[in-house]
Amino acid sequence: MAKSNLVSMIMADVKKKEKQLAKEVAPEINQLFKESVHNSLIDWYNDYSPMTYERTNNLMNVYQSARTTVSGNILNLQANCFLMNTYHGWLGQPLNIATAFDYMFMNGEHGHGRWMMHQSIPPFEIVDRDFQNGFGGRVQKIIDRKAKELFR
Repeated sequence: MAKSNLVSMIMADVKKKEKQLAKEVAPEINQLFKESVHNSLIDWYNDYSPMTYERTNNLMNVYQSARTTVSGNILNLQANCFLMNTYHGWLGQPLNIATAFDYMFMNGEHGHGRWMMHQSIPPFEIVDRDFQNGFGGRVQKIIDRKAKELFR
């Protein structure tokens, strides 16, 4: 019985420290995430030089939205369109920000439909690739370092 209580106490402590570890690593992982979003947007912009329209750099506002939040021992990384401005669009038809976000960030489009001027690698794909490889292995190093501090 005493052995069972000891295991329960240790497991409770580990679960508590898991949550604390998530809180500890979140700011540094958020920096890696923001860096990835920023670089993916720069790459998208640099891949095509428009001749028929003037750039607003509105999509760069996605970088400002990049956030890492903590829920228990889970990190949620998200970037969205909510800081973007509505586009004037063609023929007086405004292009809402969610649609623009999908065209540009998710699909890599410069224009759309018959106004498609160029298609780049979607910024989302670049960020997803960075996420999948732990931002070049840097996430694991952050976790290892913080875990050593926390579990001392």
